[in-house]
Amino acid sequence: MVDDEEDLPQQYPIDPDEFKRIFDDAEEGASSLHENLVEGAQYAGYIRRALAISRRIYSLLATRASEEPELIPLLSSGIEYVKALGDELRRLQVETKPTISRLYTITSTAFSFTSSSGIMVDPDSLDGFDDSSLVLPRFLSRDREEFAVQFDAIDPSLGETYRGSWESFHSGRADPLRGALFLMRQTYDHLFHVLAPDDEVRLSEYWQEKSGSDPKKVHRTERIQYAAFTHIKDESLARTFESAANQMTNIYDQLNRAHQRGEIDEEKATRALVAMSQLLEDWIEAIDL
Repeated sequence: MVDDEEDLPQQYPIDPDEFKRIFDDAEEGASSLHENLVEGAQYAGYIRRALAISRRIYSLLATRASEEPELIPLLSSGIEYVKALGDELRRLQVETKPTISRLYTITSTAFSFTSSSGIMVDPDSLDGFDDSSLVLPRFLSRDREEFAVQFDAIDPSLGETYRGSWESFHSGRADPLRGALFLMRQTYDHLFHVLAPDDEVRLSEYWQEKSGSDPKKVHRTERIQYAAFTHIKDESLARTFESAANQMTNIYDQLNRAHQRGEIDEEKATRALVAMSQLLEDWIEAIDL
């Protein structure tokens, strides 16, 4: 079930100006989005405070209205305004909920990208590096059993393999990390063979016939591309997941090397395990089967 090593194309250094432009554009997008959301949060916060004060004012006016009937039209119009405002706020809440949900998803992928990138380097080699970005933020904390249930829905044995990886990691038995790494790699293999069966990938635009002794081989990157554009309805989000294909295959290779015989670098292996688990959880949330 494990794919063979892929025939990797020759890699060339990226143009430094293009490198800078790509990161500058992404950081500018994050900054602009942050500014917009902060601005929106200020508006919503003010409305909430204004309503709390208005409630007290109109409550007082309501007690006076029995003796001051001229206040009744003011009360009535005020209540109508608050009702209309509430309706509009609920409409905006419904409209923005998918945006916030999508923002959560891409925030999670950004963490997966950063944490998996961190596997490839020694953080101590980066001057002034803040490794807090490699630690799962509390607002992204996850209940792994919930994800296990989602894996179960695809195939019960898939959920059991995912559970088994973390059970092995926490078991305290001899060499628990090696077993956890192996099972997490098996989770990856199983999931993507369900999402992207060989025969279907070969019939798609994402596959190319190979040279050499195995022309029908399916590469892991081709499998990921097929899965992204077949099972993620939002095309922009699918492109985000597809663009991380090489990242996933690099982590897969880390898992493969780490669980083989020999001394394990526990810190690097644990980071590879967490990064792959996070990536698979991102996928299980994004796909629509």
